[in-house]
Amino acid sequence: IGSGGWNSLHDLVGMDVDNDGRTDVVGAERSTGKLFLYKSNGTGLNARTEIGSGGWNSMSDLIGGDFTSNANDDLVGVETATGKLYLYPGTGTGLGARKEIGSGGW
Repeated sequence: IGSGGWNSLHDLVGMDVDNDGRTDVVGAERSTGKLFLYKSNGTGLNARTEIGSGGWNSMSDLIGGDFTSNANDDLVGVETATGKLYLYPGTGTGLGARKEIGSGGW
């Protein structure tokens, strides 16, 4: 599904960002801190689209899943500098504004 360059990303996450029943791939680019979506097309992945404009270098341990029980996959990650846990709620078409869900120590 890819011809190379995946080592430029960190924290690859499988999740259904667009709520179409297919697992997409989300990854943060090390050099720019941007978050990219690789949407599933049923046989592989489409070209990436930017869904986060920067700052994702400061996040680690990203994980996807429906943490808000609303049938949309969300993204959770740890802010490296503070150890705080943040939720980026899924909207069915992307991700909403982050919310702190855990204080330092993560």
